[in-house]
Amino acid sequence: KNPGAITILDAVLESPDIDRIELVHLLPPVAKKLLHTFAEPEQGVGTHLPDCHSTSFSFFSNSLPPRMLDSVGAVANERYVRATKPWQFGDVILIKDAEGLWVHACNYIAGEIVFTKNGQSLGRPWVLQTFNEVFASYMQNSRMQAFFFRLKPEYRE
Repeated sequence: KNPGAITILDAVLESPDIDRIELVHLLPPVAKKLLHTFAEPEQGVGTHLPDCHSTSFSFFSNSLPPRMLDSVGAVANERYVRATKPWQFGDVILIKDAEGLWVHACNYIAGEIVFTKNGQSLGRPWVLQTFNEVFASYMQNSRMQAFFFRLKPEYRE
């Protein structure tokens, strides 16, 4: 989804002097644009601003919707399949509470890193965090569960 990433990776592989690359260069367009930024009122619809669900389900999209208009479960079941290890770049991680409500969503990047938008607040930016940081914030008790989903190929834009 990021054609420039192949060029960057090829250059890194051909250059023994380069031993690291900034992760932002490998992200798809929406995630790259949003990383370390804050939502603005113009991005929303009424009082609804982009949140973790709209962000996660739009990871490979060309644009970010202001919010998820469908239910999280319906979108996950229609466009995604349950993912198994090894996790893949862009997999959606959904956290469900004991009452069956989807309380958070983020995208797997690599290793222990995820791309996330923590809430609808204008004061919460899009960031990269570790699994442990996200789970510490959202997995409030042992009855909460995390599920991994992978986008079906036919839904990639």
